[in-house]
Amino acid sequence: MKTLQMIPVATLSLTLLSGLAGLAAHAGPAVEETTVREEGAPLTYQMPAAQDHRRVQRSIPVSFADLNLNRSAGLNTLYRRLERATEQACGPREDGRNLALHRDQRQCQSRAMDSAVAEIGHFALDDLHLARTGRSIDRGEALAER
Repeated sequence: MKTLQMIPVATLSLTLLSGLAGLAAHAGPAVEETTVREEGAPLTYQMPAAQDHRRVQRSIPVSFADLNLNRSAGLNTLYRRLERATEQACGPREDGRNLALHRDQRQCQSRAMDSAVAEIGHFALDDLHLARTGRSIDRGEALAER
């Protein structure tokens, strides 16, 4: 009985480890399939030095079809939605007292927020983002991707 209970746990652990290493993992029928995407930015605390170039990429959809972006109320609402989505996508990390984890979370949130604002491509949203963060948006890169 103990052996049968341990098999799914061991299978799940191996699946997660191979998924974090960027390998394709296929588990047995008892474990659901998970998609792991790689990203270029390192997570220095998550992987050994030899494999720190791999990262799990998460995305959170943010809808703003219901907002009027020509009004400040609509822009502020969208900005709050983007902030919540970046917090969900980038954290929280395992240990809030670890400075390296906290720094990585803040950098992740900054990159995600900059990217989301650039992708939306609304000049007033760019101005709001600059006023709140002090970071301007590079529109050239965002326009090239469209």
